[in-house]
Amino acid sequence: VFTCRGCTLNCHSCGGSHYAFKRMCHRDNLAYRSPALLADDIHSIQRYLRGPVFIIGDIRQAGNGYDDELLQAMSRRGVNGPVVLELFSPAGDEFFKKVSRVIPHYNIQISTETHDEEVRRAFGKGWRNVDIEETIRSAITNNCRRFDLFYMIGLPKQDRSSVLGTVDYMAGLLKEYGKGNIVHPHISPLAPFIDPGS
Repeated sequence: VFTCRGCTLNCHSCGGSHYAFKRMCHRDNLAYRSPALLADDIHSIQRYLRGPVFIIGDIRQAGNGYDDELLQAMSRRGVNGPVVLELFSPAGDEFFKKVSRVIPHYNIQISTETHDEEVRRAFGKGWRNVDIEETIRSAITNNCRRFDLFYMIGLPKQDRSSVLGTVDYMAGLLKEYGKGNIVHPHISPLAPFIDPGS
């Protein structure tokens, strides 16, 4: 289910970025779906399918309590998972505690792109590894069932040694957080194209 049309971020290869929506769709602002309607959609899907429902877009992106409204609406509708949540930035205990109370079976996905913070900034994201690691710890502590991290090959300022450094970093994540088969890092090429408008 899609939380909105548009995005607040400008990740360089994304055709759904703020820049791309403005350039290709002439959309200056994001349009968010009603939390109540999203909860209805999730509930309806889960009546017919056993697999996880993927909520596209970080539910914190809208601000102004949108995530709280959505979680409350999901609670009222009896949504209990499995649900996959996407993060566009690191999160902490307060967020994961709220999620865990409403969705007992939730998974997290975050596209961290690289371990190399300079390359990550060149791509359009400014997070620090320490914040990502704290996010992983916090999610696991608050009953996350699966945590997927996505890394890419072919980013601005990235070279062979940076890619191999990312592989080593992923091995370190598995060593530190791999117990329980919760953390799943993935790496693949930015291939074979980039999105129109990116």
